[in-house]
Amino acid sequence: MKKENLMTVVLAFFLGLMVAILFSQNLVPDVKAGTRAEKNTKWEYNCHTIPGPGVIEKMTPRANDLGKDGWEMIGWEYTRNYTFWCFKRPK
Repeated sequence: MKKENLMTVVLAFFLGLMVAILFSQNLVPDVKAGTRAEKNTKWEYNCHTIPGPGVIEKMTPRANDLGKDGWEMIGWEYTRNYTFWCFKRPK
C-alpha cells in the first residue's frame, strides 16, 4: 500500500473513532444502580423461616409461587438449623 493511501486510512480511522466517541455519549443514557423503582415506592415484605435440613427442597416451590405473584427475593440466610428467606414487592 502506498504511503499516501495508508495515511488516508489511518486518518479516516481516527476521525471515525473521534466521531463515535463524541456522539455515543448522547445516544445511550446513563444508568445508575437502584433507579428501577420510583423513589417513593412503598414496599411490602414476606419473610419465611424454615427449620431443619432439606430446606431447599421445601422452599424452592414456594419461592417460585411467590415469584409468580411479583415477589422478589432480597435476602437469605442458611444455617444447619434453619433457613431464612425474605422477599419484597411494591405495594
